[in-house]
Amino acid sequence: MSDVKGRICLPIEESNKRQRWDGSRSTSEIETRLAALTDHLQRKGADASALIYESTAERASHTTATATSDAEETPDYPSSTSHEHAVVQIEAAIDGAVDGETANMVFDHFTTDMLPTFPFMVLPVDNVIADTRKNNPILFLAILDAAGDGFWDLEVSGQLRKLLMQVYSSFMHETAVYSMSKLQALVISLIWYRDVEAEQIGERIYVVQISNAAASMAISMGLGDILKEYSWSEFMPMQSSSMRGPASDDQIATLEIRRVWLACYYVCSHTSMAMQTSNTMRWTRQMEECLEVLESHPASLASDKILCSYIRLQHILEEVEGQLRSSILGPTAMEVTYRAFKRQIADWASSICIWNEPLKSSHQFATLYLHEMAMCAGSPPINQAQFNACTIAAHNLVDTFLSFDIPLIRTLPAVYSVQLIHATIVLVKLHFAAARLTNPADTVLKTQSIRIDHYLARLMQKFSGWGSLWPFRKLAE
Repeated sequence: MSDVKGRICLPIEESNKRQRWDGSRSTSEIETRLAALTDHLQRKGADASALIYESTAERASHTTATATSDAEETPDYPSSTSHEHAVVQIEAAIDGAVDGETANMVFDHFTTDMLPTFPFMVLPVDNVIADTRKNNPILFLAILDAAGDGFWDLEVSGQLRKLLMQVYSSFMHETAVYSMSKLQALVISLIWYRDVEAEQIGERIYVVQISNAAASMAISMGLGDILKEYSWSEFMPMQSSSMRGPASDDQIATLEIRRVWLACYYVCSHTSMAMQTSNTMRWTRQMEECLEVLESHPASLASDKILCSYIRLQHILEEVEGQLRSSILGPTAMEVTYRAFKRQIADWASSICIWNEPLKSSHQFATLYLHEMAMCAGSPPINQAQFNACTIAAHNLVDTFLSFDIPLIRTLPAVYSVQLIHATIVLVKLHFAAARLTNPADTVLKTQSIRIDHYLARLMQKFSGWGSLWPFRKLAE
């Protein structure tokens, strides 16, 4: 050991050895704490909802602690004075903008009406509003921002949005304050993204940046590494055989992590498809295992099956885009790939036990997207069967959406507005493609079958009269 300019230097061999020892100690601590947590949950004998929430709170604290070795084991925040002061400021700002009764109504609206449409998190049954507001004010603020349309005026919406953006920008690069509730807040802001009327500087949510921030936070918190410890894959065997299998008791401690991990994949996948970039959270064996656990574990909820249905369908769509956009596929390979994806979507639909309106709309969009990708990938002239299939799929999606009442529309994730706009654009493109046909008779028949004027008129009628309560009000202007 030598001293160079006052700094102690270690030999390479000793340094590497120490690093390996530290890593093994960290893994040992993780296993010990998870085992202790699981044993604690089993002894309590509580119902499934209580078990899940208990797991969530302790896991959030644990993941924050493992992300930074010096972080204190608190439910949500480190002990730094500056961060505690920031939390107090958030609470004061919320109190100054919104009265308590209205805030409680908005929170209840979110948990009762909005969260079931994409159930990626489970909130405690008792004292949920007071507990979230006290212990997780950033999550509370994200919920108010996402669910507050119609409960207060546009000025208040702008104030809350600006505060939320300031909070996000302050902790995105501070791994010491990462936590499960902050990650859930980011996902909420993406899933239920809403425009703020007449947005000012600092009030805009930049979807790409926040989606990347959510992925980065999930990875930095070590959620993927924790899930590896509970894997039963032959490539990643666990040390304890009792922990194997998606329905084992020890998997209880991972349920909340699996939900938010899949939700991060979902928002990142949608963002990458919209921007035509690579997904920052690629599909892995861990995600397959998350689906298996949430679909089969005795402590999972009925809502977990709904979440898994959305994730599976999104993965299919991601594969559709990746393969049918490929320029290396010839006509025969393209047809084979198209038929294979068509079977996958049909199998997905047959696996749904209980249909709801959002799931029905998602299925119709998947069908439309597949037909559109296949038609665009083919060589001219346009295949008649694909043209008709694409038209029918677009009609079905728009008809389904127009059958929704406004209260339901206002609870839906933002992706449904994107799907509606996408279907409308497809109809417009089909109309102009038909108008350019050389045969006048074919032109008349195809443009009449598309009925673009009819659907645009119905959409405008649906838009009218709802003002700021309508999520797509900018389309009507």
